[in-house]
Amino acid sequence: MQPPNQPMPLPPAGGPAPSGAAQEMLNVPSILIMVMAGIGVLSALYGVIAGGGLPPEVLDNPQLTPEMKRMLVSIGGAGRWGNLIGLVLDGVCIYGALQMRQLKSFGLSMASAIIIMLPCGGCCCLLGLPVGIWALTILNKPEVKASFTA
Repeated sequence: MQPPNQPMPLPPAGGPAPSGAAQEMLNVPSILIMVMAGIGVLSALYGVIAGGGLPPEVLDNPQLTPEMKRMLVSIGGAGRWGNLIGLVLDGVCIYGALQMRQLKSFGLSMASAIIIMLPCGGCCCLLGLPVGIWALTILNKPEVKASFTA
């Protein structure tokens, strides 16, 4: 009961406080997703700046046939676009992992856990697979699902 002549305490900003247990369970996987996606962002930025193509000495190899050279040039030309796509995917992973830590967007949290497992989702695909599976396992627990807002 409130004592007389005392102001009413304000409710916590942003609605109810997130579940501490769910946040604790998602803490490490979300940090690992952010770290791996951050490394992917740096790698993709380097690829975009460097051009993402093949070094010229690769094409100077006398053992390459003209067909092989054309194929290498076409694959190498897609490098910049591939790095831009990787940059977007890693950005989604970082944002989704931030949402996961704050228990805000279940859909984006799931998306970041799935994207980090893709081989094209970043340079840490071998490490991303177990971390993504770990995050998905925790995200699919009923008590964790219930903790998410919106």
